[in-house]
Amino acid sequence: EETLAPYKDKLPGSIIITYSLSGIFALYLLQKYQIAISQIICVALPINKLEGETLGSLVNKVNEPTKVALKRFVDQPVDWQIIQKLAPEIHIVLSTDDYAVPYKET
Repeated sequence: EETLAPYKDKLPGSIIITYSLSGIFALYLLQKYQIAISQIICVALPINKLEGETLGSLVNKVNEPTKVALKRFVDQPVDWQIIQKLAPEIHIVLSTDDYAVPYKET
């Protein structure tokens, strides 16, 4: 919270662009701190977050200590109704040929 505090008042009305897991982080911050922005663009947001599932294949590809932290991070719930109120324009850009986490495995 202390790290975000100096920037929190500067975010309203902003456009936030994320890539991959940073999209989960941004959604979490918007939701937790109720920060209204004009739009969010999430590039390569793991599809599971859209479908309310976990990132099984990604979690299985990392070592045990990282797995625990990653699972705790990605399993945070996203309330899309709250996000939509805070970011009236939401753009999700996905690929079906991601080499790191294939679409059908996510």
